Amino acid sequence: MTALFLIGKKRRTNWDNDWLVGNSQTIGDCKIQNNYFATVLGNDFFAVLVDGTIDHINGRQAAILAVEICVSEFKKCKKFIKLEDFSEVFVFFEKLEKKIICEVKQYIYLSRTPYLSVSMVYGKDDQMFYYTVGANRLFVINNQDCILLEEKMGFYKIRCGDVIGLISNGVYETLNEIELIQTINRNESLYEKAQKISTKILDKKKRKQKNATVILVEGRV
Repeated sequence: MTALFLIGKKRRTNWDNDWLVGNSQTIGDCKIQNNYFATVLGNDFFAVLVDGTIDHINGRQAAILAVEICVSEFKKCKKFIKLEDFSEVFVFFEKLEKKIICEVKQYIYLSRTPYLSVSMVYGKDDQMFYYTVGANRLFVINNQDCILLEEKMGFYKIRCGDVIGLISNGVYETLNEIELIQTINRNESLYEKAQKISTKILDKKKRKQKNATVILVEGRV
């Protein structure tokens, strides 16, 4: 039976920070929710989405561990890394990936180690840096334009009206690009848009539906 989990239910109705976020998850037909994510908002933002990829408790535990590592290291690095510097941001992302691999192997050294899909995005002012490995997808939607960020890591200059999306494969294997664009262009909050995406996934009633997670971020550029 497919179920819907609503994450981060607090609706943001004003600009407490320079960024707005909306998110939602479905567990699909899996036994375990192995997608995990986090966002850190302020004058800048950091978002991370990890898919444990296997319907097994180790997938969930590894995803949780990976996200906690990312958030912890991000908060530490802000004290001594110039996050506006392209090279330093990318070095930071690569170090995070290595740390995740090392700690997950230590944590699950006697059992089934999952292959993780990890996506990280950092934004400040009109600059956004991203890093992604595995089956997740990153995109930017502005009106009818949808830009897929397909490189392992890169830089994107944020425009007014851009909505940044991080999604697990349970989303894009069920909804097509047009359906995502139509939903994100609705005159609603990011929270409501994210929930609508999850609802559309459930309405498809796809057999063997995977975990599906969507994170939407919009900046006041």
